[in-house]
Amino acid sequence: MVKQRLATIAITVTALALASCSSTTEPEDPAKTPTGPTIEGALTGDQIKSLITGNTGYGQEEKFQWRTYYASDGTARGRIWGSFGQERDQGNWEVTPESQLCRQWRQKWGNRKRACFEIYKDGEQVKLINIDGNADSYEMMIVSGDKVE
Repeated sequence: MVKQRLATIAITVTALALASCSSTTEPEDPAKTPTGPTIEGALTGDQIKSLITGNTGYGQEEKFQWRTYYASDGTARGRIWGSFGQERDQGNWEVTPESQLCRQWRQKWGNRKRACFEIYKDGEQVKLINIDGNADSYEMMIVSGDKVE
């Protein structure tokens, strides 16, 4: 289910990127450029920071729910729970000059490896597309403040 959803996201992003290609050589009118990108384009670094700093991302998958708080000092705290019980982890996050959100968990999540994502918005949904193309891409919603509990 998750892989199918991620494949659909990847296809949608690719199709939208291809559809936005144009053969015209006229420059784009800056007044027509959207200020809040949706699925058509990745968020800028400043937009990512504004979206997640001091806030909690949360989501639900088939067998579990999760929350991650992105503190302003670049630390992250997360909790995941489901029929297996619950787990917590801590780590770090940053937004790179290439406008990618990168995070690394300290204890065990993600095998303690750094993972970087391009961020897209589709309405209220925030889509994190792993730049390595692996199955670690996901969707989340954002709520204000620290709601990891």
